[in-house]
Amino acid sequence: YNSINFFSYLIYLLPLSLVTGPLIPEITILVCNIFFLIKTLGEKDYSYFKNSFFKLFLVFWLLFNLSTIFSDAILYSLKYSLSYLRFGIFVLAINYLIDKNNKFIQHFYYFLFGTIIFILLDSYFQFLFSYNILGFERPTNYIVSGFFNDEEILGTYLMRLSPLLISLYFFLSDEQRLKFNSYLIYIA
Repeated sequence: YNSINFFSYLIYLLPLSLVTGPLIPEITILVCNIFFLIKTLGEKDYSYFKNSFFKLFLVFWLLFNLSTIFSDAILYSLKYSLSYLRFGIFVLAINYLIDKNNKFIQHFYYFLFGTIIFILLDSYFQFLFSYNILGFERPTNYIVSGFFNDEEILGTYLMRLSPLLISLYFFLSDEQRLKFNSYLIYIA
């Protein structure tokens, strides 16, 4: 149970770790994949690998790798195409955590909501004062980068995570949504 909680917290912190660059999120995904493989193979629970999503993903992944054989730079292409398997396994690991931790979606929603609010507040701070809470200055007068410093990807980050936040809101039960909305009203 403690290992399930530990790896749940790794996933909860994944949106925040995306701000740091690609290394920490990649390590998080790798650790979660290894955890998932050890747990399911140790328990001999192969049901996660037998679902239609994973079978379809494997077919796509194999076709993807076969097409790289015909490219001009085979080794360069295979280096990237072989590593895409980690995303399919990561989806299975998330599914495993949802099965084992009945509050996973609710907690992930709270962490994601908090992360987006934190990043938005920092970007507003940078907009108003020309530097953020870490001291990063705005790249230009018209662009706010927040925690991303020189990289101008704040909008992309928010654009990609906001639909996930909205969809998770609808996955919450009516009781959980009502409770969350009352917290927001209390805070406001």
